[in-house]
Amino acid sequence: MALATKQDARGPAAAVLTNRRLLRQIVACMDGMPWLIYQLRSSTYDSMPLARVVREGSIRALEMLHEWTGSADMRLTSWEDATVRDAALEAVKSGKAEVAAWVLERFATPSLGPSLWRAAFSQSPGSAAVLDVLLKYFPNADVGHIRLRDTVASQWLVERGLPLAFTPYSIRAAIKLGDEQLIRVLAERGIIQDYGAAFATAIASSKWSVFFLLKEKYSEIRMMDDLDSALACAVEKHNTVVVQTVCQLSFPSPPVKAIHTAIDRGFLEIVKFFFSSYRAAFSSDQIDRAAGSGQLEVFKFLRQQDIGECSPAAIQTAASNGYLEVVRFLYEQGLNAGVDVALDNALMEQHKDVAAYLLPKCPAGCKPERGKDLLQMGFVAEWKELGRRSPYKDAELADAMRWAGSDGKLPIIRFIVDDLGRPDLGAYALEGAATLGSVAWVTALYEMTKQAPTLPALKNAIMAAGSYVSWLPKKEERLEVMRLLYAWCDDATREEAVKYAKSISYDAIVEAVKTQASSSVQGTGSTRCNCEKREEFNLKAQGLPYETADKWGIGHQTRPKLAIAQGDLAYLKKLHALVLSDPRYAEEPEMSFEDVTVAAIASGNTDIVDWILMTVYPSQADEENLLEYAVYYGQTNVAKRLLATYPKSCQLPLAGVP
Repeated sequence: MALATKQDARGPAAAVLTNRRLLRQIVACMDGMPWLIYQLRSSTYDSMPLARVVREGSIRALEMLHEWTGSADMRLTSWEDATVRDAALEAVKSGKAEVAAWVLERFATPSLGPSLWRAAFSQSPGSAAVLDVLLKYFPNADVGHIRLRDTVASQWLVERGLPLAFTPYSIRAAIKLGDEQLIRVLAERGIIQDYGAAFATAIASSKWSVFFLLKEKYSEIRMMDDLDSALACAVEKHNTVVVQTVCQLSFPSPPVKAIHTAIDRGFLEIVKFFFSSYRAAFSSDQIDRAAGSGQLEVFKFLRQQDIGECSPAAIQTAASNGYLEVVRFLYEQGLNAGVDVALDNALMEQHKDVAAYLLPKCPAGCKPERGKDLLQMGFVAEWKELGRRSPYKDAELADAMRWAGSDGKLPIIRFIVDDLGRPDLGAYALEGAATLGSVAWVTALYEMTKQAPTLPALKNAIMAAGSYVSWLPKKEERLEVMRLLYAWCDDATREEAVKYAKSISYDAIVEAVKTQASSSVQGTGSTRCNCEKREEFNLKAQGLPYETADKWGIGHQTRPKLAIAQGDLAYLKKLHALVLSDPRYAEEPEMSFEDVTVAAIASGNTDIVDWILMTVYPSQADEENLLEYAVYYGQTNVAKRLLATYPKSCQLPLAGVP
């Protein structure tokens, strides 16, 4: 060629270099890879060209790259261990058996075997030709966990006589693949050791043909844990057919986890099946478990069997979990041993309905340490009686005053101040009241107790004044509360309050806290500090803390919705009367009666539904299909009441249906 003899101005070496570049371009074009020309021109390292060559499956390009290793004009590949591994892995993953053979013939080392085997088995679709190449160069590799994803690989294993060792993980992967021929070979050769895990995998992956194949081949089940868990999942899904099918196997021990799941979920027919099949697994413990899970029908069935009687733990656990129906049944049946502990459990877990039922049944009452729980659930009379029987400690009374002050419970404060003669604890009530930001409430408590506010009270007032919580009063009123407390406290407390306000960078509040308390605030003042207004703020403060959304996902949380959630119709009526008597309350978001009809239906309380439709929104029964909401929230009793009382509402078209 002319190019081979042409002398370059740069000398003979430069001429040879030019010829090599031209040769690369010619070879690349001949091999159908013109893209390689540009990559070889611009690539400093070989990782990109080599990967492309392997994916294309060009042996000629591989030989070219290998031949040009270390050339002066371009550093392509050094063919080190990492480069060889990457090239071989790329060949295996792309299914290029010839390329893999070319690489392994020149650079195979024992350390490459396991990773290449695992990569080959993880491909879908697999390549039998690639597997043959690997078997040739790595016949004795310690592959470890084989994860089969394709029937091509599983059939190759069968045809080659299982040349690789199978781990339990590999067996589970084969079962998930569902290749019956491979599973049959594994079973016949005795490779499957843990049939419990094998059955569990077949059940979990719904490979029932494999399940029945294993059922024909298995000799014994050594481990029950995995199989018991799989059976429990079938119970959880209430799949009786699967449960009965799986239980045809010979278990080394009863499926305790599955039995417990059936009891906990209240699946009576499955419990009966388990009882007939594994009677020895049932005892009084299962009776107690049914009671504690609130499954009354299961409890009745097990109690009728000759397996013992329930223990005091039955009523105690049922009360702790809030199952009133079970607690009532147990007590009426005379199974009331340990009822005092059951009451304590109900109070501790804040189950108000259970506590209300058990309180009259316990003459001795609850333990003194449950006094705070009594208050939080509104059992004021019981709390007072408990205090008379077992006088509260000062710390307990102080906590009660704080809570009553923050929740608007005037009767509790009066009881402590007047009946117990402890006006000295009034400062603790102010600490709680300061968080509400109500001038009337704070003034009423101060006039009742005449106790100077403490530093915690001023700190609470400062935090409330700077808060952006929507359900608090307007900022002007909260600032007035802070000024009043500042005016009533001593000089030392004032100085500490100013320091605290500065420490949290409330500069505006620092100035406000130094200002003498004004005589009144618009909408508040001395005229609001009478008993009637105190009761208004007491009502407004009741209920749970404000949340962004109600429990049914209908809209924003409001005080009326909280009353509905608690089933407190009396409080709901008082809120409605308060809104009607004072239009200012109707403008406050937390006092809104919007969506209360839907909330009442969702709660399932028919008394509240009737009251709202008769008093608050009497026209809704004629304008909306309320039955649709009852069906949506699964409230059968409300649906029956609507059908019987408001038939016109039930005949309206459904929303969105022409």
